[in-house]
Amino acid sequence: AGGLPTVCKGVTKHITTTPVVVGERWSEEKCYREESAAIMKVQVALAGCFKVLPPQYVFDAASSHAWNNGTAATCGSLAMKAFNQADWDLGCRRLSLSDAGRPVWSFVRRTDPVTKQVTFIFVQGLANRREEETFYCNTGRML
Repeated sequence: AGGLPTVCKGVTKHITTTPVVVGERWSEEKCYREESAAIMKVQVALAGCFKVLPPQYVFDAASSHAWNNGTAATCGSLAMKAFNQADWDLGCRRLSLSDAGRPVWSFVRRTDPVTKQVTFIFVQGLANRREEETFYCNTGRML
């Protein structure tokens, strides 16, 4: 995952307190336990960001977005702003595209170790994930 140690179905150090070690494999039981705890943590925090009760599939898509980008980022996003105005279509679209139609949430940040210059690199896999979240958010169905 772009150099970030990942186990199970996307568990990283950002969503668990259990150390994630490169090369380590977790048992199915440990994955289930850690994923369940992480999902609950993400969703409880995310629920507090919605000022309007969303349809379940909107909440699920936002949960996926928060799992990947962090709850704070999702809560502070333009998508959440639209969700909180009950504009589900706009909010769903903003999970993957800017209002100008350009991809968002599909980049990784890289810092040059020498110059400390920060660049953002487009990752097609992230764009695909955002597109899937948007589709699910709008339809309640997987691509």
